Amino acid sequence: MPCEAIPLDPLSDDYGFDRGTPLDRWYIEGFLAQHRGAIRGSVLEVGDQRYCARFGEGQISKATIVDVDSSNPQATLIADLAEAGSLPADAYDCIILTEVLHLVAAPDVCIRNCGTALRGGGSLLVTVPALKRVSPGHPRSDFWRFTPPGLGLLFRRHWQGPVSVASFGTCACAWASCSPMSSRSSEKAISPRTMRGSANGRSARPQAIGRAERSAHRMRIRLWAVTRPRKHRVV
Repeated sequence: MPCEAIPLDPLSDDYGFDRGTPLDRWYIEGFLAQHRGAIRGSVLEVGDQRYCARFGEGQISKATIVDVDSSNPQATLIADLAEAGSLPADAYDCIILTEVLHLVAAPDVCIRNCGTALRGGGSLLVTVPALKRVSPGHPRSDFWRFTPPGLGLLFRRHWQGPVSVASFGTCACAWASCSPMSSRSSEKAISPRTMRGSANGRSARPQAIGRAERSAHRMRIRLWAVTRPRKHRVV
């Protein structure tokens, strides 16, 4: 693509929501749809309940919305995930943590909090960016980006059990996501070929990132999930 064809300014300051479904959400929602069975019982989600309501319909007994911002009218729990002990212990069957970890000042503390807050057999569903525009709304609290080795190392240090990492997307996906373009305007970028990833050096499709016992983790650079073993599990 000629350099002059690349826009110098982002097409959207709302991640592409104003243009349709943001490209990264196409991956995220596909991931959650594949693991909707884990979204059950008592569920914790950050900011709002868009995903627990959409993918856990008929399976959820209680939804808790956590936010550090007390002005959020949807929040039912005000807590800073970067503070140790900020979540109640053994309280949830599933925690949905989509595009949150990079905005937390202490992701290691957040991971340990989630491990403590999950009940036996519970699931932590996580998505993180490897490449993403700095948050237009919260630039001072946009701290991290994760490579597959970096994310794997983080969880090996702060979550019990083996770790497997996979990344998804292409150069075209990365560019479209940073623009950001919607998935509808980026159909070529998200062709079936771009859904292939690498897990421990092998070719993998999103469903290969499945679940694991809490002592195991399934992680991907854009999407991944975790669970506790009889005491937690990872998807």
